[in-house]
Amino acid sequence: MKVIKKMIAAFSIYSRIPMPHLSADEDYEGAITFLPLVGVVIAAAMYGLSYLLHLLGCPTFAGSILILVVPLVITGGFHVDGFMDTTDALRSYGSREKKLEILKDAHVGAFAVTGLVTAMLFMIFATDQIMYVQSVKGVPVVLYMGSIFVISRALAGITSVSLTNARDDGMLASETKGAKYTDVIVLAIPVIVVLALISYYNIIYAGVLIAAFAFVIIVYNRMAMKNFGGVTGDTCGYFIVLSETVASVLLAMSMLVFPPAV
Repeated sequence: MKVIKKMIAAFSIYSRIPMPHLSADEDYEGAITFLPLVGVVIAAAMYGLSYLLHLLGCPTFAGSILILVVPLVITGGFHVDGFMDTTDALRSYGSREKKLEILKDAHVGAFAVTGLVTAMLFMIFATDQIMYVQSVKGVPVVLYMGSIFVISRALAGITSVSLTNARDDGMLASETKGAKYTDVIVLAIPVIVVLALISYYNIIYAGVLIAAFAFVIIVYNRMAMKNFGGVTGDTCGYFIVLSETVASVLLAMSMLVFPPAV
């Protein structure tokens, strides 16, 4: 029953999917452990939509835009808000305290907008390329992209649990309260399973994703500790958007060089 409540809490916090109401604060502790399940729903919805668009004969570019709407609809853009706040804070070049204050600021700065637009343009390129490959080769490569949304959330959970919290209060602090090494193991399971499945079908794409996420983890770790003294809920959202963008672009480019076998 406790595990089910944690799952409900995860979907309540990280998605717009209607869930039963949880009244106790302790029900939300450790909810981040089940964050990858939201990624599984996103991946399934992306593949289902791509299959429907194929049946309808939708152009790949228009289809790629619709595919990118899926995670925003399911999550409500929860992670995008964190990405924008963190981008604003990083570009302020202020003190650590100033940057932490900017994360709390509800106003949106110019750097946040330009950062989001840049990320979305990269994602449109990647999704359009992947949709094109799927339409030409007839191979469901959108599932490879969908896996990115699972891995990004699992790794976001791992970094949130493993790294120091920049604040003693806040949503992330409460969600990671009492986290143990077992939570890291649980979060690592979807990463291992997904990458193992991708390796079985295409070892090159698996290698590209491993390299992409490893690179982002290193950059994110240094960025969070240097600028904020740790991680917050906003930086967690930043990690998700950044890792999904980098991994999607590199995956799309690898498909240009190494098209999937039919």
